[in-house]
Amino acid sequence: MKGRESESKRVRRDPEEARSVILDAAERVFAEKGPDAAGLKDVAAMAGVSHALVSHYFGSYDALVEETLARRTWRSSSRTPPTPSSTGSRSWRPTA
Repeated sequence: MKGRESESKRVRRDPEEARSVILDAAERVFAEKGPDAAGLKDVAAMAGVSHALVSHYFGSYDALVEETLARRTWRSSSRTPPTPSSTGSRSWRPTA
């Protein structure tokens, strides 16, 4: 089993922590490549997760881009932090 020793161990995170790790990675990837040139797999690789996990949390690449940009906008303003909508949507939209 020497091959498994060199593999990185799976990290278990709670859902909010996983979303945060993915969003942090998306911010870095978008800063380097721009959201139009980057892809879901680029974000997943930067976050150290599978692209399926990114899809699980955000539903689509467009939703990931939207949430990442909204989060970045929120961080540079003094608004209340964003939360997922109560409709069960995986993405959220800031309220005015």
